[in-house]
Amino acid sequence: MHDRLVLTYGRPDWWTVAPLNAGGKGLVAKARTKCERNEDQRAEEQQRPKRPVTVDDVVTELNFGFWATLLVKRYDRAFWRTTLHKAFPYHSGSRAALSDDLWRVVRLRNRVMHHEPIYGEDLAADHARIYRVLGSLSPDLTKEVREMDRFPSVLARKEDNLE
Repeated sequence: MHDRLVLTYGRPDWWTVAPLNAGGKGLVAKARTKCERNEDQRAEEQQRPKRPVTVDDVVTELNFGFWATLLVKRYDRAFWRTTLHKAFPYHSGSRAALSDDLWRVVRLRNRVMHHEPIYGEDLAADHARIYRVLGSLSPDLTKEVREMDRFPSVLARKEDNLE
């Protein structure tokens, strides 16, 4: 998504000219501030001069939810129709369907990362959703991930593990 937005806006820090709402601009500012704090800390620990925060630093610090937000309805004309549909070249459905899938993946990821229970979730549907999103990006990527995917065997033992 970042690469496509760079091409559209003609600059690596596309968020400075893109029509982000206040929330989006706030997330970018928060990411930049975190990068600056991290660099201050690293420079102090390593006793070296601070290096400037780069665009790549900021992109790395932007959270999953920020990227998913770029696919919501309010950004349909600003981002999806002009640019972001190209970031998902194998997506044949609507923006809304992709956005919904992506937000459900974000929700699952957040629940897992915050150690919240997921045993009551439809994990098979979540797993399929992840593959739909990956498939929208690249069939080759999907194939590579499937080769390493241990989730089906873990899900098959779900009831044993819950006991």
